[in-house]
Amino acid sequence: MTAHAFVVDLHVLPPGDPAPEPIERLHLDRGDPVGDRHHGLTMPWYTRQRRKHPRGPQIRNNPQPSVVDVGGLPAIAQKLGLAKLAPGALADNICLSGVDELTAPTPMSRPLFCDDDPVVVTDGENPPSTVAGAPVRGRYATAPESFPKAAMHLRGVTGGVERPGVLTVRMPVRVVPTRTTG
Repeated sequence: MTAHAFVVDLHVLPPGDPAPEPIERLHLDRGDPVGDRHHGLTMPWYTRQRRKHPRGPQIRNNPQPSVVDVGGLPAIAQKLGLAKLAPGALADNICLSGVDELTAPTPMSRPLFCDDDPVVVTDGENPPSTVAGAPVRGRYATAPESFPKAAMHLRGVTGGVERPGVLTVRMPVRVVPTRTTG
């Protein structure tokens, strides 16, 4: 079944900035959201890659826009002891409304399908971490260590850009899960 949703908010995390920046138009290309610190086809080595690559070389960037549904934010806020959690606080690039179970789609589903606009194919759940908790700490003074447990199975998904394009705030989108057999 196709879910109909719309874009509530869009964000990029510019290089060197501690917090996501709200934007009205999000350009998606094969290198991730344009203007985001993660944009590019390659990236420098970092500690999470130590088991796969020797220290130092440029490695392939697996661009992954972060997509959340606004419906999951109150549950995370409650677990963190907050009255409210705003879109963008989780370092999400795309915040939707209307996809209640976004965090649990079938891998390789298409959470964003816009006629003549971008298509994002999901990789799966976006696991919460203390690194992702840092922007929440900066905005709400919470402990980054409390974020992973509070956001487990609620942080949305990541995905790759299958068809580049532009998303805008209030744009309608369709969520088209891949059919599974069984």
